Formats: sequence, C-alpha cells, structure tokens
Amino acid sequence: MAAMRFEPTLLDQIRARLPISQVVGRRVTYDKRKSQPARGDFWACCPFHKEKTSSFHCDDRRGIYHCFGCGRGGDIFSFVMETEGISFSQALELLASRAGVSLEPVRQGASGGDVRSVSALAQEFFTESLSGSGGISGRHYLAKRNVPEHFWKEFGLGWAPSGWDSLW
Repeated sequence: MAAMRFEPTLLDQIRARLPISQVVGRRVTYDKRKSQPARGDFWACCPFHKEKTSSFHCDDRRGIYHCFGCGRGGDIFSFVMETEGISFSQALELLASRAGVSLEPVRQGASGGDVRSVSALAQEFFTESLSGSGGISGRHYLAKRNVPEHFWKEFGLGWAPSGWDSLW
C-alpha cells in the first residue's frame, strides 16, 4: 500500500469495531480464572516470551494490551505488526478488512498545505506539552540553561512526552 492520508477517524473506527481482546484472542488462550470478560478484562500467557503464569493483560475499555513480564504493550495495530511481522500500512489494511472499514484515501490538493497543517498541529502539540503538567522536566531543563520563558513562546519551543505514540 502506498503512503496515503486517511480520515483522522479511520483508526478510531477500526478500534471501535475490533475489541483488543478479539484481535489478541487469535494468538492467545485467555486464563478463564483470572479474566473477567464482562468487564473487558482479559489475562493470558504472553505471546512475546515464554512464561507459565498469565502476566499479559488486554483491556477492552482502553483498547490496549500490556505484558507485566516483558513490558510490551500497545494497541491492535502494534499487536498485529509485532505478531505478524508486518508494517503499519499492512496492519491497517488487514484490520480494516476484518472490521469491514473502507480504506478510502482523503483527496489531496497539489499544494503542500497538508504537510504544513500537519506540521503546525505537531508544533502546537509539543508547545502545549511543554506548558502542561508533563512538561515540568522540559521547563526545568530550559530554566537550568537560562532560556527565558518569552523565548519558549517566541521560538515555539516544545516538549516531547515519553512514549512512542504520544503525538499519534
């Protein structure tokens, strides 16, 4: 699949139609004693490392998985990418098909406006992150380096929160 831009709600539509427990359940057997399906709470042995007790958790309400043994975690897209050994676009295509969601790309004009608007949104996210509660380390670092606060705003300085998917 070539790099295309899709509606921003596409990933949410897929997640809404495919509970994480259903996607993960294709690869694991849930622990019936520890899991609480009515609450969307599922436990299993981790598919990423060998173990004898169920330390792998799926939470349908939050749409995430996490292994308390090896530390791996993510959503349906990262799970399929890791277990199938495929790219994000391939995982998107596979999960969209399973969810019955059409992958219609957004029509783009010939100008670079789309790239500029995405860059502007990213810059806004990072500047807001610096001023928010998660940016205290960044503000401390800038103060230690004697960078005045009016420079932060003037030059659009920002802070990247921890986690690979913060901006996503």
